[in-house]
Amino acid sequence: MTLEDIPDNLIRVALVLLSVAILVLPWVVYQKWQKNHLDEQIERKIGYLSHDLPMIEENSLLGLYSPRIMVFKSLGSLWVTGYSSTIDQTDSTPFITASNTKVRDGVVACPMYLPFGTTITIDDKIYICEDRMRQTEPYMYYFDIWFATREEALEYGIQLKDIKIIQ
Repeated sequence: MTLEDIPDNLIRVALVLLSVAILVLPWVVYQKWQKNHLDEQIERKIGYLSHDLPMIEENSLLGLYSPRIMVFKSLGSLWVTGYSSTIDQTDSTPFITASNTKVRDGVVACPMYLPFGTTITIDDKIYICEDRMRQTEPYMYYFDIWFATREEALEYGIQLKDIKIIQ
């Protein structure tokens, strides 16, 4: 079989697939590297990853505020957003957090690598991790502060903030 025996349409399809592979493959490799790199940074900063933590059953209050000693650590500058209790920004229970508490001032949605009840500071204000961020890239590394109104959340927007664990 020679090149002249292959139909032109088949050659065009093969070239398109090859072009797509050449364009997409570096992006996929970069995304994988970026996730691993972020995991390594987090592990260096707080000393553990989520798979090292004891798991709490969904909607369980068991161990929510279990006593533990955690040395003050800086997580560095991470993205912080604002959210409010509207169904388009939450699930079907917009006034209940993932840890089964009511939303209020001082509640923050944290990535899975921080256990519920972790106390953090953002701009010298204390927040308690009682909600969860969506577990898709890049949100799995963001923090989301609860606001009483949608307008306040939109005004806060997205900001790069220094986050510190205090408990």
